[in-house]
Amino acid sequence: TPEESEEESNDEEEQDLRLSEEARIQEKKTLMKCIVTSISIREGAYK
Repeated sequence: TPEESEEESNDEEEQDLRLSEEARIQEKKTLMKCIVTSISIREGAYK
């Protein structure tokens, strides 16, 4: 039925949004690790 198709479409959209949000969070975490490592190197923590 059209209602079921619309619900499936909404579920797919919600799943895509969740995945993109998770990807953004992971990207931020990776970026923060790089920043922390860079600062640590400049401060001489990795000699």
